[in-house]
Amino acid sequence: MSASYTNAITAQTGIACFDAWADELVQTGYLHNHARMWFASIWIFTLRLPWELGADFFLRHLMDGDPASNTLAWRWVAGLQTKGRPYIARVSNISKFTDGRYCPTHQLNTNVAALSEDREHLRMPMPDAVRPADIKGDYLLLITEDDMQIAGILPHPPVARRGALATEARSPLPLGKTAQTFARGAMNDACAGTAIIETPFWADALIAACDAAGVKTIVTGYAPVGPVATSLSDAAPDLAAAGITVQHVRRPFDTIAWPHATKGFFKMKKGIPSILQQLDLGT
Repeated sequence: MSASYTNAITAQTGIACFDAWADELVQTGYLHNHARMWFASIWIFTLRLPWELGADFFLRHLMDGDPASNTLAWRWVAGLQTKGRPYIARVSNISKFTDGRYCPTHQLNTNVAALSEDREHLRMPMPDAVRPADIKGDYLLLITEDDMQIAGILPHPPVARRGALATEARSPLPLGKTAQTFARGAMNDACAGTAIIETPFWADALIAACDAAGVKTIVTGYAPVGPVATSLSDAAPDLAAAGITVQHVRRPFDTIAWPHATKGFFKMKKGIPSILQQLDLGT
């Protein structure tokens, strides 16, 4: 890794606010939303580091790190997601919203050009998923980081349950201790003492769990993208060879709301009345 990258992740850039945020992220597993945007902008346009490495740094350390929103947020700051419209971290903004604690005068590059790429990311149809009401018969419930409370919307309880952590799939680099401890603790709470799979490849443990429970069906929360989706995809061939079917359950809210999330917050906002009506939550 380059010296500039090492300095950035070890809080040694000399930009006081950035270094404080880098240290806060590693120590606490959290940053305020404003700080996340400023941090990403400084990373990309002042330090001129690849946005992908910054997104990886966040995902390895954030307790609330979500692979989809994290990637899209970094792309948005870079001007890739909203083409040609990067987010610029400005001294006045940082000074105002930190009550003057930080004022990185003459340290930030504000004459920036949005990043560009050759690839076109076309909108894809939403993949099929199982509705909660479609769950029939006995099954093993697989609890993952993407939805630790999926059991609450299922029509009947499982025969058995297993938890699985996909922390190993987050990054080829080491996961932050705070994020790792948080994920394991949350999973322990969700699984109520049930054994947790923490190996990089889940298939063997899931096959053994199904054999012990006497079932050939696994039910799990729908994982659209990211480490959990990757881990499930990697395990799929061996599970299928063992005659095990995996049913990916998507919450009704997600099925109804996601099609509205095509272009920013305000377009999504316009769809809220329709979403509430379809969920029978309208007035």
